Amino acid sequence: MLSGGGARAAGRAGVLQAISRILRDAGWPAARNPFAIVCGTSAGAIHATGLACRADDFADAAEGLRETWNGVAVAQVYRADSITVLCPGARWLSRLSSGWLLRKWHAAPPNSLLDDTPLAGATEARGAALASCLPFEAGSTHEPMALGRQDTDARRGDVLAFFES
Repeated sequence: MLSGGGARAAGRAGVLQAISRILRDAGWPAARNPFAIVCGTSAGAIHATGLACRADDFADAAEGLRETWNGVAVAQVYRADSITVLCPGARWLSRLSSGWLLRKWHAAPPNSLLDDTPLAGATEARGAALASCLPFEAGSTHEPMALGRQDTDARRGDVLAFFES
């Protein structure tokens, strides 16, 4: 089961590359697929599809995932132009404002149009959605893939024990 996680899935592509190399070093044929069943969700479904499309050559499938992540960009995943990004935020803000005004009016009608009580959550940082886009930009997937490979290499014995059982 390959989990989602947006651009963090690049790290999992590194894990699959390391598994391929570890098994080859242990004498497995490069083409041998160690997984009888592969499934995933979100970005993990992309990995599962890549592995399924090349099920007859696991090493080639792992390399294909590396190539995919090295070439991915935000525009290939979702629309990120200014208008597309701003419209949902403007709709959210207008709904939040309307709901706040109605609740505020029913609880205690405002004394003036200049009631400057802050909206709930208006001062909270809202950059998480934007930050999740950044790792999709060219070149930023190299480090997560390298970390995935390093972490898997460090657990070489566990990987071999798992696949040889």
